[in-house]
Amino acid sequence: MEFTALSDIGQKRSVNEDRAAMFERPDAIRLGVVADGMGGHNAGDIASEMAILMLEKKFMEADVSHFLTVPAVQEWIIQSVKEINGEIYKHSLTHEDCQGMGTTLL
Repeated sequence: MEFTALSDIGQKRSVNEDRAAMFERPDAIRLGVVADGMGGHNAGDIASEMAILMLEKKFMEADVSHFLTVPAVQEWIIQSVKEINGEIYKHSLTHEDCQGMGTTLL
């Protein structure tokens, strides 16, 4: 499988806050993910990078049972995103330069 991700910082930002990745586990299960840091907030680039890295770790370490049915995948994604959101929020509270940071994740 090949994939390409293109991103443009636009005309208002000096830093690209977009991140995209494709992960493949040893059992050949794949996950494509896009994170877009929230413009106008501090450290959107950091938030999107953290989201991608944390989701990769969770995906690679998850038991295969999470990926056997559509409901199981949906449950795994929802739970993972909630946990990642909590970690990013905690990071924003303990790092002054990251206060208010956020990202989309899909």
